[in-house]
Formats: sequence, structure tokens, C-alpha cells
Amino acid sequence: MLRNQEYETLHLADYKIYDYGQDFLDDQFKEVIQKVFAVDTLAIGSPVYWHSINGLVRNFLDRQYGVVTDQLVGKKLYFIFQGSAPTQEVLEMGDYTMCRYAGLYGMDYLGMVNN
Repeated sequence: MLRNQEYETLHLADYKIYDYGQDFLDDQFKEVIQKVFAVDTLAIGSPVYWHSINGLVRNFLDRQYGVVTDQLVGKKLYFIFQGSAPTQEVLEMGDYTMCRYAGLYGMDYLGMVNN
């Protein structure tokens, strides 16, 4: 997927991205989403936390609602879901979420990888 390609890694924990509906001056959501808008391929990774996608990724997805219009159309999306022993149901839920996310914004979902 990323072999022989330049890429930038964004760690959501390094940014202040507040919950949907909150409005704080130091919120960095716009900074992060502009970086997402600038790429052709997006790989979103999450550890399995409490049988689901972790809160930082979920919050980032939630924050896009009402902000993203056509900026993601045609972009490629991969999902990396890692955990020590996720059940098949957990993997299916993660894959479903990312498939729906891609469909909502017109991205080409190329699937999930996990360990």
C-alpha cells in the first residue's frame, strides 16, 4: 500500500480535536482535516479498544459530519485495525464503520487489514 511512496503520519493524540458540537479556540480539527483533503490515499488506523474503534478515531469521524462535502470524493481509503485478539464480530463492526464512512463521502474503500 505505502511501499515506495511518500506519506505523512498523523497521530490524533498529538492534536486537540474536541467532541462534535464543542467550540474551543485551540481546536485543531481544521488543521488535520485540511491535511486529509490534500492527499489521494488515506489509511486510517485504530487499535481495538473495548471491542471497537478507539475514541480518537471515532471522534475524528464524527467531527467530519457537516464539514466535509465533496472534498473526499474519489480518494482511496484503507483501514488498519489492530488488536491482540479481536473477535470476528469486532472486525466486522470496524469494517462496516469504515465502509459506511467511505460511502458517505464518496471514497473508494479498499478494505481492512488487521493483525
